[in-house]
Amino acid sequence: GISTTPTRIENVTKFQCYFFTSHRILIFRFSYGIQLLIFHITMEKKINIYSSVFILALLLTSCQPKEKAIVYGQDECIHCRMMIVENQYGTELVTKKGKVYTFDSIECLIDYLRTDEMDENEVALSLVTSFNQPEKLRAVKDSYYLYSIKLPSPMGMFLTAFESKAAAEEAKVKYGGEIMNWELLLKKYDSLK
Repeated sequence: GISTTPTRIENVTKFQCYFFTSHRILIFRFSYGIQLLIFHITMEKKINIYSSVFILALLLTSCQPKEKAIVYGQDECIHCRMMIVENQYGTELVTKKGKVYTFDSIECLIDYLRTDEMDENEVALSLVTSFNQPEKLRAVKDSYYLYSIKLPSPMGMFLTAFESKAAAEEAKVKYGGEIMNWELLLKKYDSLK
């Protein structure tokens, strides 16, 4: 009859199939393991890169000096210690470290800048409130100033900030006086007192 014991050729063939199949599985598992390792390392680097970028962005934004809205009726002028109440005259200094100083008028801001208490190199932002747009602080150098005795400021120096030269000229028609930019105002400041 027919023999049920495998012959030598059948045994070799089975061994080869098993051997090559096992090696293919091992090779596949090995290459899959390498791929996972590479993916893990790559993702770890991406995560580290993304984490680093996120942390750097967070540090940069948290260290950047930002203006703070003046709370009229609550904030106090750092220079004269009066409560800031007139929303058309509030001013602000922000240091490079982010500390905010509020003032009730342009003249208090200028006087404070002239004291030894504030090093001008430490100032990041100098801001004024525009007479026509009191809800927004703007850079002192981007504003125009009207000196008019018909338009009194909180400390009595008659200085008012405007958002543009055109706005200052319109106010000058109504109130009279002299229009100056920031540099001219600083030059003439002592003569206006």
